[in-house]
Amino acid sequence: MKQARRSKLATLEDAVASVSSGDHLAVGGIWNENAPSALVRALARRGIDGLKLSAGPASAYPVDLLIGMGMVATVMAPNVTFEDLGLAPNFRRAVEKGEVRLIECDEPSLIGGYRAAAAGLPASIVHSLRGTSLLDRSPWMTTHELPDGEEVVLIPALRPDVTFLHVQQCDEYGNARCLGTVFADRLLAKCATTVIVSTDELVSNEEIRASPSSTTIPGFFVDVVVEAQYGAHPCGSHGRYTRDSASLRHYLAAASKGGNWDDYVSSVVRVDHDRYLLDHAEAVG
Repeated sequence: MKQARRSKLATLEDAVASVSSGDHLAVGGIWNENAPSALVRALARRGIDGLKLSAGPASAYPVDLLIGMGMVATVMAPNVTFEDLGLAPNFRRAVEKGEVRLIECDEPSLIGGYRAAAAGLPASIVHSLRGTSLLDRSPWMTTHELPDGEEVVLIPALRPDVTFLHVQQCDEYGNARCLGTVFADRLLAKCATTVIVSTDELVSNEEIRASPSSTTIPGFFVDVVVEAQYGAHPCGSHGRYTRDSASLRHYLAAASKGGNWDDYVSSVVRVDHDRYLLDHAEAVG
């Protein structure tokens, strides 16, 4: 007898319950766009610690927030910045103080690690690292001499325990549509053990099947789906809404030295998503 398909829908709280202290968590998106912000805030409310955190590979709000919450032990993120709005204060301060261990890497090496994991390989070769100081600074990378005498840089497979992604549309089975750039999100879905996707809009499977070429992340990569309108806010969601620069500036002021971080956490992070949307009703429409 043919088995019925299983819905993968879950609440934010139930979805993030699969993340444990010490896990390797990867967050998708690119800088201030398509960030899994609602998932990250829900995880922050759980209060776990010791996370190994990586990104896809350019990030901002999710990485900086989790570090500010004291949840991260190790970070692999070559580019953490709020673009024209400024640097990432929690990330920079924690690394400079040695509160978080930064594993030095660049974007090609991080992507190389993800690609190796997605392909089921122990490592990948990244030629662009030859001659750079990263080889001296990072314990993660090694060199290997090929039989012809050529020396190559090996990047070990990097398999996150959990990946958080945000998309614009998804059905209950995890077939997701990115209405803008996918950047590294599809790769992060391929290489992780568990993939959790938040979506601005839940669409029917019939709609997904009516335009199969529009699916950018197939459901067989996805384990959990969360319907979360404005789930990327205060970051933007391609084709849906632009970043909320005022809210991001509010975050940066709170996270900066001398800022009211505790007030930000209690009024923005600790509230559930419905309350968050009410509090930001003017910005999210």
